[in-house]
Amino acid sequence: MPDFPTVTDAQLEGLRQLDTPTISNCLERLPLRAWTEGYMRPEIRSIYPKQPTRVGYAVTLTMSAARQSTNPTSRRDYWEGILAIPAPRLIVVHDRDYPNPTGSYWGEVQGNIAKALGAVGAITDGGVRDLNEAEAIGFPFGAKEVLVSHAYVTPSWPMNPST
Repeated sequence: MPDFPTVTDAQLEGLRQLDTPTISNCLERLPLRAWTEGYMRPEIRSIYPKQPTRVGYAVTLTMSAARQSTNPTSRRDYWEGILAIPAPRLIVVHDRDYPNPTGSYWGEVQGNIAKALGAVGAITDGGVRDLNEAEAIGFPFGAKEVLVSHAYVTPSWPMNPST
């Protein structure tokens, strides 16, 4: 497992009490990165803006839906990759079809699976679907688009932005 900084449950709960601009203000005071880096593109929005702040360790991966994959990541490898990151987990997906995503990986089924694996939400520069069902299970999405179809959606694990 990769080396992660230790964050206590009390610290995580403290972060949950803050809104994201306040967290950003705090991060800007640390010498971690430029103040203009480390954020999603401005078109990414919360699909459920009234939900509380979600805090978790980032699980990063890529996906594409434009073409059928000849070498898809196995579900077991995908699930084990998620579980290799400490809980709580926030899944961050780069859609390799950006800026024109063609299919949605995130919906009711993937939301339920991710929640069962300890994820508290998913953020993507691609699309999401099954909004009512995902909201009903309390699994929030941040996304660029709302899309109807899966198309040929295939996640890639581990994240490799060049593919």
